[in-house]
Amino acid sequence: MDNVQENKLSMYLSVQKVTNTHSAEWQGLPAYATIFASFEDAIIQIRNTRLVQEGHITGISKDKAQAQNIAIEKGIQVATAVFAYASIQNNNTLKDKVSYSPSELRRSRDTILIDRLEVIHEAATSVLAELANYGLTQADLDEFSALITSYTNMVEDPRVAITNRARATKDLKSIFKTADKILKEQLDKLMLQYKKTAPEFYQQYFNARLIIDLGIRHKKDEDEEGDEGENTNE
Repeated sequence: MDNVQENKLSMYLSVQKVTNTHSAEWQGLPAYATIFASFEDAIIQIRNTRLVQEGHITGISKDKAQAQNIAIEKGIQVATAVFAYASIQNNNTLKDKVSYSPSELRRSRDTILIDRLEVIHEAATSVLAELANYGLTQADLDEFSALITSYTNMVEDPRVAITNRARATKDLKSIFKTADKILKEQLDKLMLQYKKTAPEFYQQYFNARLIIDLGIRHKKDEDEEGDEGENTNE
């Protein structure tokens, strides 16, 4: 969230606290209760969406790198065994399929690496019955296949995370717009009923409705946001 949204959320939480503190004042007014419930739901949506927006992809990238290294290590183990077998059999076609150096695999881009690991797996599968003497079993190929799948999934995760964050940023604007409408057009209007009957509630509510600038504002932000600056009643 940006500074303006952070400041607004702080205001929302203040309004929520004051209103809940004075629940005895408005529980007898069904419309107020329904509207306030919608407002609290908007706050929950904002907080949940912020978790998605602020999710860090650094951990995902590290997990992908780890999955890549493990898959490559297993791929090298499989490829070298197949290469040795193919050499003894003078099978140059099979040798070519698995003739990847460790550095060549590590320099490969994600999708290319996945394809190369799959080729190695398929080559080994085609002569698996002959590879027992070279230290490869079906369990090894099953493990290799699972590692390729895990790495393939990891390749997509950072892209998905970035897409989700962009969508969350867009969703936040819509949720804030909804929350502002609830306050301005509904709760603020109904609060006038308590100006005389519950003056303390009324005063505390509108005190809470003031937006306090808790962040550093730049001139550009102030120009863009207009009346959403410090001590502004929404």
